[in-house]
Amino acid sequence: MSTRSSKQRRKFDVAWTGLWIQPDVFHRPLCRMRPSIQLLATAKNRAAKFEEMETIDAESRVDFSDSVDFESKFSELVNDIHRARSAQKPPLRPWTGKVSPHIACPQASPDAHSPSPTPESPTPTNWYLDATAACRSNDFILWRSLVKKARALVAQELPLARKQIEAMAGSTPQERPSAVTIFLRVHEPLLILALSGLESRIQDFTDQRALVDELLTPPHWNQAGLASIVNIPSAAVLFFHSVHGALAASTNQLGLGLSLAQMKIPTKSDRLPPLLIARKDLTGWNDALHGNCKVAWHFLSSAPHTFSWIPDMFGGEDEFRSSLVAYYLALNVLEYADFIYQGHAADLKARSSDLRLTVPLTLFQEPEQIRERGFTRLKNQPAAVHQILRQYNLTYQAAKELWPAWMSACESWVRDTNPSHFFPHRTLPHWKLFDYIEPV
Repeated sequence: MSTRSSKQRRKFDVAWTGLWIQPDVFHRPLCRMRPSIQLLATAKNRAAKFEEMETIDAESRVDFSDSVDFESKFSELVNDIHRARSAQKPPLRPWTGKVSPHIACPQASPDAHSPSPTPESPTPTNWYLDATAACRSNDFILWRSLVKKARALVAQELPLARKQIEAMAGSTPQERPSAVTIFLRVHEPLLILALSGLESRIQDFTDQRALVDELLTPPHWNQAGLASIVNIPSAAVLFFHSVHGALAASTNQLGLGLSLAQMKIPTKSDRLPPLLIARKDLTGWNDALHGNCKVAWHFLSSAPHTFSWIPDMFGGEDEFRSSLVAYYLALNVLEYADFIYQGHAADLKARSSDLRLTVPLTLFQEPEQIRERGFTRLKNQPAAVHQILRQYNLTYQAAKELWPAWMSACESWVRDTNPSHFFPHRTLPHWKLFDYIEPV
């Protein structure tokens, strides 16, 4: 079968009593068989019993000691090997990411001209896919791990972002929104996770009010300095609750958006914590956005161009903008109910010319088509409107009776805010809201 040395031949010169064939895991061809054969010659020694050799398959044993009918026995042996199964290899262990210490990996010589590779950070699309996967499988443990990972990234990148923002301290007011964008870029993973939880409509993931506190009090954020820098976290809250409310309107969960808008914001003073929509820096007048509600609305409306994941989440730019209009129309209804609840119903008509809104109606900057689509989303969710009326103990008839006076006051506010803009009477899209909302 093979050429052997003289030393090996001398070993086979001894009288041998049998030939053992064992298929093994090595692949040496013999008669077109992948398992090779191992030839074991045993000398005449009665103490050496074949049965004690457990590594050899007993079914492949043929006794050639009598040297009779060698051809037929060898043919039988070959047939047995053909029918024998190859040895089963143990399954591979799962990859742990560690190299065995017994395997020496060659190390590349350091090159001073080439920077050391850094692991790539997950993209917003990756965060969105992972978040939706966790929600779809209702895997709260995976969700928590994603939140922890996102918080660690925020804590790591925020100091560098602060330095970059401070370098823009001498920027013009038109460039200030860029500083807010830098802050939001750092918090993108948390924003995407929170909004994906709302989009899932699963109860364990929809309540995302905790993120408001995280954005308002970022870790290691210096509260001293220019107002345009100190107020960036509150501008981020303005962005988050606006996009959150727009997504709630888009997914027929407007009530959840209104609940977040009415959460209490803690203060450093002993006063009662105000509602989110009662703070003008969280609704439109923020120093980080030039203190101008129209600048703030433009920043919100152009978010699909700034953050690529927003069109993916909403299904398009127009869907986002119309949903944003629907949310702010609902906030206007909420402010109206609170205005009546505070006891100003009697003098509403008299004060219509000097009404000061807390939630700006800067949505008039949107095209008429977008405004009408936003109103359609609002009127198709009447439960959200009835939720507001019940919360402020306002009957349907009383709300409908005073609504035209409120609309006139809002139109006066729009004209005063933008005198150069022609704004005809009854142009606000939700003027006839109570014509579509039926009493319950």
